[in-house]
Amino acid sequence: MKKQSEFSFIEAPVSLVPVPERTEPALWVERLSVYKELPLGEDSLLRTMTLRRGLNILWAEPGASQGDNQPRSKVSGHATGKTTFCRFIRFILGDTNYGSDIFRNAFRDKFPQGWAIAEVWVNGQRWLVGRPLGIGPKRFAVQGGQINDLIDESTLPRAGWDDYQREIESTLFGNNGGPKLPINDSKLSWQMLLQWLTRDQESRYSNLLAWRNPSSQSNSAELIEAEKESVMRYALGLASETEQVMLRKFAKLSTDHKNAVSRRSSLDDQLRTDVERLASLLEIRLSVDSPLPEEFVTQKISNIEKEAETTKTQA
Repeated sequence: MKKQSEFSFIEAPVSLVPVPERTEPALWVERLSVYKELPLGEDSLLRTMTLRRGLNILWAEPGASQGDNQPRSKVSGHATGKTTFCRFIRFILGDTNYGSDIFRNAFRDKFPQGWAIAEVWVNGQRWLVGRPLGIGPKRFAVQGGQINDLIDESTLPRAGWDDYQREIESTLFGNNGGPKLPINDSKLSWQMLLQWLTRDQESRYSNLLAWRNPSSQSNSAELIEAEKESVMRYALGLASETEQVMLRKFAKLSTDHKNAVSRRSSLDDQLRTDVERLASLLEIRLSVDSPLPEEFVTQKISNIEKEAETTKTQA
């Protein structure tokens, strides 16, 4: 993008009113800059984007015409970097990768010392966050910093990323972490929410629960549909405690059933072995599907006991 504009709406079609004590978003990105190398400066800056609280629209300008009578480029809007920008935002917020293997390898071949550096607000505090896009120092995060504070590698912080991620977790879920998901008793985490809030462009909107697509190669932990449903319900405040208790009971019963089904094959094998041994001992024809000859077995056992007693008496 070459420029940014502001849009003012006379009347918003949907009105979402935050709670009175909330004066700003719990988490938002104010600025994202991509550098090809250090030291940081105009010569090394590839692109910088300043975002505003509220709705930010990213679009591509129409391609230049080839003449008075020539149409504008048909590729206008495509392959212009919109998805890449979104992947960089995800990367700064904690995603594993900032693109597919092909894209990352191509970027690193051209800019082996590249950096993505952002100013992120968490719970009213500004964080300066940086992640190498090529081969370089480790990622970092420092509370209170700004991009202009960085000059060269000597001014780069060396740690703080884990503190930054913990601050996001505690801001969103409190010090005790997120609520437990009923499906597997694991806690709702920022990485789960990040998948929902920043779904893959490749997933389109074909499915409400399609958040990550294998072609994006994000390496995000795969969530089952039941987990995704719980994430959405918790985030939207639609999960009542009564419902969660029932879902946990259902999840336990479902797990028990799944385990029982998985053990059935080995139990069936054992049953066939036991039936064959019993048929051999009783000298009768017997199959797994046959009802056990209870009277015959009782009489057989009685005869065996009598023979044993007679043998004992004679001895």
